[in-house]
Amino acid sequence: MRIGYAPGPRSGKEQLRMGRTPRFTILWLLLASLLAAQGEGPNISGGPLIPEQAAVDVASYDLSLEVFPTEHRIEGTLTATVRILAPLKDFVLDLDTALQVRGARLMPSGQALHFQRKKGRIWVRLPRVFDEGEILAVAVDYGGMPRVARRPPWDGGFTWSKTPKGLPWIATSCQGEGADLWWPCKDQPSDEPDIMDLRIIVPQPLVVASNGTLRTVKNLPNKRRQFHWHVANPINNYGVAIAVAPYVEVKDVFSSIGGEKVPVTFFALPSDEKKARALMPEILDHLRFFEENFGPYPFRNEKYGVAETPFLGMEHQTLIAYGYGFRRDPFDYDWLHHHELSHEWFGNLITCPDWRDMWLHEGIGTYTQALYVEEKHGLDAYLKQMKLYRRTIANRRAIAPRRTTDSKEIYFGPEGGSDADIYYKGAWVLHTLRFLIG
Repeated sequence: MRIGYAPGPRSGKEQLRMGRTPRFTILWLLLASLLAAQGEGPNISGGPLIPEQAAVDVASYDLSLEVFPTEHRIEGTLTATVRILAPLKDFVLDLDTALQVRGARLMPSGQALHFQRKKGRIWVRLPRVFDEGEILAVAVDYGGMPRVARRPPWDGGFTWSKTPKGLPWIATSCQGEGADLWWPCKDQPSDEPDIMDLRIIVPQPLVVASNGTLRTVKNLPNKRRQFHWHVANPINNYGVAIAVAPYVEVKDVFSSIGGEKVPVTFFALPSDEKKARALMPEILDHLRFFEENFGPYPFRNEKYGVAETPFLGMEHQTLIAYGYGFRRDPFDYDWLHHHELSHEWFGNLITCPDWRDMWLHEGIGTYTQALYVEEKHGLDAYLKQMKLYRRTIANRRAIAPRRTTDSKEIYFGPEGGSDADIYYKGAWVLHTLRFLIG
């Protein structure tokens, strides 16, 4: 997942830069067996479920949001539609304390509902007990100045930056903290909505890039535009993102092994359009590599997107964040793009239900980089990459703890500080299994 995290002597992303095999069938079977075997302070994601959230299964989210770049402010409405799994009197969503709740309504009637803020949660009192099997829809109006990401993506929130020409350049990142940093949600990796809609309003001439497929662009009064993006596949909440800038769209088409023609779009700053076009053939080659090794690209009914962002990177579903500056690593490829793309399979298609299993996202993603190096440069280069990974392993604790774990614990450890073992020790677990399996 998050390919970089807190500062230590080296961040995870910095270490990843240093750094044929059983293909599709073996690794997928391996992943399945591993998953089967694993059994007011800082904002975190995950952790033990409270009964009120365990009683609902999210069917859809619908987010309408206006972004005010000059004020670093947002105002919006989130409508959550859920299936009731057990009798429910209070509906609970997570929302960062930096944002204010304006009101809550039962939908579709619009009936006002009483709510309370309890630290990072919104407790909405329902007009009656909703029973198992019923469908509940609640709208929450909210807004304010969202938390600013101090060191994105290692610290999440909004990044309010400027393009070289001084226009707004904005992006979200929230893997460690969860999407409740900027919209109300059930902040648990175990519950993904089946579908999601995002209707984002920004001033012209800004463009909003987001997950899924662009449905409409509407011109609004006062030189504003609304971009409606529809997500047709289940999505983890930290994979939901917006990137806002005066983007130009560099487009191509990828021919999937499944026979589909998949749209590929790079949302680039105008000053980097030529660089984005030059990178496109490698992006297509990375897609080819992953399809040949791990099966068809999971979101062929939507798109594959890359958005240039003012921070290093993140694996947002169908819209990875890219801020590596179009550089090459010592093995002559763009490791940042390759790693983030790996998470479309290991992280977005398959999402661990508990943060304790996050090594399956990061360890497999890191190992695929070594496999790509082997394909390009041979076995000796692969072994060199694995030796570089080995030097970073601290081995202070298990990479797959038995107990439920939150996002901060798995990336930083109980004592604080970076813990890159879910990347590199995870990759070495796969390297060892390859040696054993043949």
